[in-house]
This record gives sequence, C-alpha cells and structure tokens, in this order.
Amino acid sequence: MIIKIAGLSDGLNFLEFSGNVKELKLEEPFRDNYSLSLSLDKSHSQLILSASFKLKADFICDRCGAEFTDDVNTEFKQVYLFGVAPEDTKDTEIVYLPFDTDKINLGNDLYDYAQLSIPMKRLCNDDCKGFCQKCHANLNVEKCVCVEEEIKPQWEELQKLKNKLKK
Repeated sequence: MIIKIAGLSDGLNFLEFSGNVKELKLEEPFRDNYSLSLSLDKSHSQLILSASFKLKADFICDRCGAEFTDDVNTEFKQVYLFGVAPEDTKDTEIVYLPFDTDKINLGNDLYDYAQLSIPMKRLCNDDCKGFCQKCHANLNVEKCVCVEEEIKPQWEELQKLKNKLKK
C-alpha cells in the first residue's frame, strides 16, 4: 500500500482506507475486508505515522476445535526522518527517507503487523470448556459422563482445599 506524502500539509493529517485483504497480500486466516485509519504528523524533518488496523480472521479453537471468526485489531507507530541515516544507527523503529521522498510503502508493515496480531491462544470464547480429558466429550455441548474416582484418604484434605479454591 503506497501512501503519497508529497501533498500532505505540515501538521496532523488523517487518512482512512478500506478494501479486501487480498489487496494487501494477506492470506488465511484473514478474510473479507480491512479497515485502516492513519494519523500522519508531518513536519519538514520528520513524519510520525500512527495506524489502527482492523481485520477479520477465521480460527479453530485451541480447546474445543470449533471454527470461529474473530476481529483482529492492531495499532502501531512508525517514525520517518528525512535525511541520511547515521552509520552507527541500529534503531529499527526509525526509518530514514531521502528529502525528496514523495511516497511511503506500508505494504510490508501492514503484512507484518497483521501476522503479529494473530493471538497465541485462539479461543472461540473466554468461557470455552474444551474436551473432557477422559471421555473426550465436548464440555460446551454436553456433560461429562465420567465417574469421578474415589479419593484416597491421604489426599482428602488436599481435595477439600482444591474444592474450596474453585468456589
């Protein structure tokens, strides 16, 4: 995605974009359309970009295996300085641009932030109970039919404490 910055006035500029995720070369699990809100604070020596990126994605629940669609939202900032980068620069948060730059390409950044916004733990809902470890019943749909084992006398006090903590 190319953003033309040559015509932007100094100060805050707001831009809104939307379209299909395929335009950004995003593949599964992403689907449908995206929404991108940009705030560009431009001066003669720098450009500070703040982005809010919203997508939808299809996932499989890590606990119960159900397919579900969820919103994936991310925000990021990027600083662009006009001029030549110092040789000892190791800062990856700052991008140096030549003074005559008239556009910036956000395609790679949007792709990277979309991938990084995929949750590590994908749950169909926060209350997902998953499967019973013994009978493999989906606890979101049905009750477990397992018989609870009798507790040995030496573990009774620990079980009472465990039950008390559950409440």
